[in-house]
Amino acid sequence: MDSSSSSGPEGSSPIQELSTTLEASTAATSVQQRRCLVISLIRHAQCVSNATKAWNEDDDPDPLTEVGRFQAESLGKEWANTRIDYLMSSPLERAHDTAKALSDHNETHPEVHTLSLLVERQYGRRVPQLMRYNQRAGREELTGRSAYSFGVVLEGAVLRGEIVIRSVLQTRGVISEPPEFFTNKKTTTTPAVLPDGIPHVVIVSHNVFLSELYEKLHYWGGDYKETKCDYRNAGWSRHILWYDENSDELDVFDMKFCAERWGQ
Repeated sequence: MDSSSSSGPEGSSPIQELSTTLEASTAATSVQQRRCLVISLIRHAQCVSNATKAWNEDDDPDPLTEVGRFQAESLGKEWANTRIDYLMSSPLERAHDTAKALSDHNETHPEVHTLSLLVERQYGRRVPQLMRYNQRAGREELTGRSAYSFGVVLEGAVLRGEIVIRSVLQTRGVISEPPEFFTNKKTTTTPAVLPDGIPHVVIVSHNVFLSELYEKLHYWGGDYKETKCDYRNAGWSRHILWYDENSDELDVFDMKFCAERWGQ
């Protein structure tokens, strides 16, 4: 019998079978072309301005308090056996010292890479001075200007966050199918629990920047929306990123949400 006229399972022709196989192969290839990465976002431990509610000028020293040093040490010990493939930190003292404690206690002692894009808001001199003597005027100044690093307003933190995410996806992400934690929506509160084979990048920064970064992840390519994400001192969250370079589509799953929510 001519093989071209034979039928496969359930009466399908060899051409139909080949077409189905090619379609399945194409779909599998599409999945494999996505970049996958796990990121953990950590807020620095308590610093002097957190404890005193002071408004510092940009260049004022703002070291960790005794409570903050204890928080950073405790965080480091809790993360001692957590795989950290790349550790990034804001260069500001309170964040860098928190990241250093994390590195010092971790079994692999990852290098702390500082990045100016991760800094917190910078008010200049006028806002802190007004806040000390006339908080109403200070808040009016803050609302009208809200200066952040590099002289941009709040949206600048979102832009900086996007630059950071695109960079780590490109340089640290791996081509992979979505891990089991992603497909099965598995969460964790244990730092050492991570998907196998997926790089883990840790970012130590500041509450406003991390909250804006989190919101950018969840509204990638869409209109900005504010969420109820708020990081306490030494609090952390973890997210699986699955990114399609062709469509610029980013799917995100929160393995652990940030430690605090407004209104709770």
